[in-house]
Amino acid sequence: MKIVVDTNIVISAMLKANSPISDVLLSPQFDIELFSPYELFLEIFKHKEKIQKYSKLSETELLEAVRIMLSNISFVSVKTIDPANAIKAKELTQGIDIKDWTFVALTLQTQGLLWTSDLKLFNHLEKNGFTNLISTKDVIQKFL
Repeated sequence: MKIVVDTNIVISAMLKANSPISDVLLSPQFDIELFSPYELFLEIFKHKEKIQKYSKLSETELLEAVRIMLSNISFVSVKTIDPANAIKAKELTQGIDIKDWTFVALTLQTQGLLWTSDLKLFNHLEKNGFTNLISTKDVIQKFL
């Protein structure tokens, strides 16, 4: 199963290292291929101070957590996204956080599922006919 991981999923796992979310992200035993656009990496470092504050990790510990958490995710450049998928993703995310188009486009490209805990995004996409979504609850039920 191909799953595109949204930034909020990875940040949640980093904030709570012993959680079902981190178990899924870190476990090679599940039949899951994890993908994300490089924007996830940028978002993590954009919010590094907040993550460090709430996780109570030292900078070294945080960097190690980032390394471990991201090691199971295949990162994809948006430059490799088919233009038709990019256009469709931008249409689907119009009126919501436009930065999310890259995650939607990658989901279309991989024919996978988008795993996000952003309910505003999830509901907006679902309302607009995008069904390639999976909630954290569904991920946990399926894999744990």
